[in-house]
Amino acid sequence: MNEKITFEQLPSAVGQLLEGFQNLRKEVSDISDLCKSIADNKEEMDRKKTNDDSEGVYMNVKEVSRLLNCSTFAIYKWVQHRDIPHIKLGRRLVFIDKEVKNWYYGNESRRVYPEQDKHARNRLQYVGKVD
Repeated sequence: MNEKITFEQLPSAVGQLLEGFQNLRKEVSDISDLCKSIADNKEEMDRKKTNDDSEGVYMNVKEVSRLLNCSTFAIYKWVQHRDIPHIKLGRRLVFIDKEVKNWYYGNESRRVYPEQDKHARNRLQYVGKVD
């Protein structure tokens, strides 16, 4: 590192210095993005914790599908058949996490729908339509 740089070596040394600086800038940017993601997750967790525990946390369809590890299609089918506890606010579906967990873990006769089979899903959507 204590080597003396000659005038001929100066352009390549400056190029290496700039390349190192750009790599450092990229790493700092990645760390900044990671910190922002962690802060966002913490903020969301804090928001959910601040809800009154007796009331439960309100969730949308995507959050319920992540919670139950199933597709949104299955959630909509359970809503259609009035299987899963939900609240309809206009066109929005709202679920309370405690009620959904109680229903999911306490209901042994849950209906199972062909969530992964796209062809079965399409057949269900087009039942009753005439070409």
